[in-house]
Amino acid sequence: GASVSLSSDGNTAIVGGHFDGGRTGAAWVFTLSGGVWTQQGSKLAGTGATEDAQQGASVSLSSDGNTAIVGGPTDSSTGAMWVFTRSGGVWTQQGSKLVGTGATGDARQGASVSLSSDGNTAIVGGSADNNFTGAVWVFTRSGSVWTQQGSKLVGTGATGAAHQGTSVSLSSDGNTAIVGGLNDNSTTGAMWIFTRSGSVWTQQGSKLVGTGA
Repeated sequence: GASVSLSSDGNTAIVGGHFDGGRTGAAWVFTLSGGVWTQQGSKLAGTGATEDAQQGASVSLSSDGNTAIVGGPTDSSTGAMWVFTRSGGVWTQQGSKLVGTGATGDARQGASVSLSSDGNTAIVGGSADNNFTGAVWVFTRSGSVWTQQGSKLVGTGATGAAHQGTSVSLSSDGNTAIVGGLNDNSTTGAMWIFTRSGSVWTQQGSKLVGTGA
């Protein structure tokens, strides 16, 4: 229950347990049929993980519930993500673990994850990148192959150790992303919006800070 996500119809749930197996971590999938929830298959644990990966610290499902991404922010310190797909009720890891390029130091990639509705775009937060400035990485899927899209994204105007990537979310079409940085400006916090045109991501406006905090 460290992280949870639902399919669009509410009939598939994924649940992360990042301390499972001595903090290797894992995720579990449940499905709803006739008002009854049942675990679907065994727990999901990505291959190639280090002992302290903490898989399941973040999870996200595609709209149809057939693609899942699982973050492990302490895998080899840099962090990593694993993608799983479902076919006929069976879950299988898709490719090797994903690690974004250009990370600086203990990035903690996988601190947060989000998928577009079709499951073909993923955004991954690394809140400790570059001495806790933080950053996010975008990956896209073509067929069954995942590729990083562009360089890591870092919002402008951050103040201090912003922890960008503490939280992330993608729009349904995957073309708009919001990135949270809870420690920006001495824990006031802020948000950054990025939009995609073609395959290029650009920050939209200045960072957002709510009034009345």
